[in-house]
Amino acid sequence: MLLSAMGYQGITIEDVYEAGIKYALLVDNDTKTVVSTDGYLLNRNDVVELCYSAMLVKTAEGKMLKDLLIEKGIVNEQQLNSLLLADSSDADMSFAWNLNKLMPADKNYMFSPLSIKMAMAMAAVGAGGATKDEILKNLHIEDLDSYNEQSAQLIKEYSEGEKVKLNIANSLWLNTDYYQNVDFESTFKDVIQKYYQADSEKVNNKDAVETINS
Repeated sequence: MLLSAMGYQGITIEDVYEAGIKYALLVDNDTKTVVSTDGYLLNRNDVVELCYSAMLVKTAEGKMLKDLLIEKGIVNEQQLNSLLLADSSDADMSFAWNLNKLMPADKNYMFSPLSIKMAMAMAAVGAGGATKDEILKNLHIEDLDSYNEQSAQLIKEYSEGEKVKLNIANSLWLNTDYYQNVDFESTFKDVIQKYYQADSEKVNNKDAVETINS
């Protein structure tokens, strides 16, 4: 029903699972199980999961369903954004959705827009000129100092949560086989430590993988 409503033709019960994979509607084990299990009875949570997934799927017109609903005035953009990614800023959502569009739809994996955004923001702290402007533009960060403050607060809140705790680990690594007698500037390391709780370490080609992974 969802795929047909999104404009895809010829969807049948027999081939709906393959179609769901092809059009990126079924993206996790929960949604896949609902459709692939013979005789499975949908519950409310299953329906919510499928509808949520559909919001981030392209319709037959080539537009993401959420964007199409907003364009046609069927839903309010601000309200829809708050439902899709609660507790996230508009900038965070824009970055996450733009990144999601670039990810492969034919593989099974997980990725964290938050982790990627923080890592690139750390790089922006040490960058300058056009490089810094390019990073901030793609991250949808207008004020890096403000984002640094927000990141510090977010890391603190996640690590101290009573119901759910999320430990965010950030770090800087310098490969001395490529950069000899070089180190990160102290001011850069101070900012990264203060806002991202990131230590800076040195490795080489021989011990880099083992050291970083451990």
